[in-house]
Amino acid sequence: MKNLKQVGIFLVFVVLSAAILSFLIPAQQKVERSVQIQAPAAAVYQHIAELESFNKWSVWAQNDSTLKNVITGQDGTVGASSQWTGDPAISGEGKITILKLNAPNEIEQELHFMAPHNQKAKSRFVLTENNGLTTVTWTVIVPTPRPWNIFNLFHSMDKEMGKDFDQGLNNLKQIVEKKAGVAAPAYTVSQINFPALTADMVRQEIGDADKTSFLQTHFNYIKEELQKKQETPGALYGIVYKRDARASDIGAAIAVSAEKEKADNELIKTISIPASKAIAVDYYGDPANAQAAYFALENYLREQKLEKKTPVIEEYKTAYQHTDTARWHTRVIYLVD
Repeated sequence: MKNLKQVGIFLVFVVLSAAILSFLIPAQQKVERSVQIQAPAAAVYQHIAELESFNKWSVWAQNDSTLKNVITGQDGTVGASSQWTGDPAISGEGKITILKLNAPNEIEQELHFMAPHNQKAKSRFVLTENNGLTTVTWTVIVPTPRPWNIFNLFHSMDKEMGKDFDQGLNNLKQIVEKKAGVAAPAYTVSQINFPALTADMVRQEIGDADKTSFLQTHFNYIKEELQKKQETPGALYGIVYKRDARASDIGAAIAVSAEKEKADNELIKTISIPASKAIAVDYYGDPANAQAAYFALENYLREQKLEKKTPVIEEYKTAYQHTDTARWHTRVIYLVD
């Protein structure tokens, strides 16, 4: 009898804990990604607002050869919809309906996934133009009603689908820039042997807009701390633990001698990355705009069936060392198995 009472108390505790958690955890999941396109917002807008064009760059449509779409209503107007059916393991069955159009800056859609699961979501595109360069931010929000939102602790749509959003936006970029006559940069992926790296690092989660100031500020700070101890600063690195349109987990790191004492500063930590096989791409310009270089590496991973390891490394050959970003040279490195 005593054991039954203890079990009952435990179950009540579990239920109460779950109820409390369900109100602390957001009742939705969100995936958000951005891309910069060398074209006016009006030229980009039509490729998103028209469902037929949307289906041409959506990564899901590209990956499912069985996919069929039926457009209802006048495409490119509020109320028009595109219903799809495809491979249950890839695309399933669903419907996209245009909810709002604010040319050339905003598009909202409703996504209704019918099979294999019945679920609705809101999709929103925001286009911001600056001197002929358009930033497209794609946000999808999926409601997860309480108490089922507890499972958000164990399942991340962002981790599961983020790459699909990145690839889709890159497809959009290539289509629009090709039509606009912008030559796509060619990236050569090289297989390299990455040597063991010891570095002093300041790590933080930041947005892309803050990346340049964060790195420059902390490179200077680490250099000053090294020079105080009469130690010679080495090469500059960005140690990328997570790369995301909203917030990237990145470290500003400077190579140091493996024999030096570990940093005792509260902010600076000494890290060691073992030698590894790797693939690399050289990028010229501001590393904050290096999406195409990353996509070249991702495509190579898939083609060669390689497994990427964490972290990704940005080796700043000349980046963050001149005021003219056109002179910035970055080597983006994926450590691989």
